Amino acid sequence: MSRLWPDEERKLIKSGRKWSESAYLPYRYAELYCECCGVSLGRHDIVFTNLQTTMFCGKCVQRYRTETPFQLAKDIAVVFDAGAFVDVKYSDGLCVEMTVSKTCYFNSKGRFIKIKGKRYYLNHMPLPEPPKEE
Repeated sequence: MSRLWPDEERKLIKSGRKWSESAYLPYRYAELYCECCGVSLGRHDIVFTNLQTTMFCGKCVQRYRTETPFQLAKDIAVVFDAGAFVDVKYSDGLCVEMTVSKTCYFNSKGRFIKIKGKRYYLNHMPLPEPPKEE
């Protein structure tokens, strides 16, 4: 029997993630693993972690990196790409120009970032296949 809160355990099971129980705050923390190679990504608070997106380790996320800088939309340019996050330069109604770091999210369509509630896809590569167990 898991010591996670029932709602949090249901979220993990529904997401199909690789996970295990954590000794640190076992009722709300779980250890999450890379979706591709299975390496540990550390303990995450399941209450606040976005489980709608897949998670990759630093090695597996490198296949998503692209050449920078490139224009994403009018007034939005990606100036640095690290795979799991990007630095985006854009102008806002209040500021002339600003550069912010945005977390990348992954789904079946590829990698995307969120700016003011809108999704911007950075590339349209499918997710890598997990290694087959023998």
